[in-house]
Amino acid sequence: MSVRPAPEITLTHGNHVVRLVPTLRAATILEQSDGGFPAVLRRIEDLHTDTLRAVVMAGASSRTAADAFLTALGDLPLSKLRTVATGPCLALIAAVMAPDIASATTAPTTRATSAPVAWADLYSELFGIGTGWLGWTAADTWNATLPEIIAAFEAHGKKLRAIHGGEDDDAQPATMSAEQHAAIVAQGSDPAFDRAGLQAMKANYA
Repeated sequence: MSVRPAPEITLTHGNHVVRLVPTLRAATILEQSDGGFPAVLRRIEDLHTDTLRAVVMAGASSRTAADAFLTALGDLPLSKLRTVATGPCLALIAAVMAPDIASATTAPTTRATSAPVAWADLYSELFGIGTGWLGWTAADTWNATLPEIIAAFEAHGKKLRAIHGGEDDDAQPATMSAEQHAAIVAQGSDPAFDRAGLQAMKANYA
């Protein structure tokens, strides 16, 4: 599996610039919003200002910059608000739901047979992997992107196998392998969710 850098998602208005990062923290906060991801997406498209604010604050790399940016948006007409905020907010949701993972080690049969799990369960397990198996601090784990956690977990397993020997399964937790995590994240936990529709919606505001 290879991991690519998190997408550059920026909000710009006048002199205000905010960088949105699809971290595990952002993913967890947004998934826990009322109605989950589908409801958040609908509210973004409807220009629900509280939702736009919540998305920006969840993904912002700097809360100070985000506060200043959101304050500057206060008097914008809705048409301008749509132009400035909708595309980046949709891009952040797309990034936490379909992170950019290219897996060279996950067999097609694994992709097809990995059982979907709830987003909340996946994010919780990734947090456990970061703080438990990888020994990261909670802050470092929350601030990592999903592909970063999965790639680090896979590398950790390879390191253990190189040191101690044994088959692949010997160095992996009993619950789910890094390859299975990659497959589940890549395919999404809800096979009925219209991922193509999400990408098309985001493209309309790019």
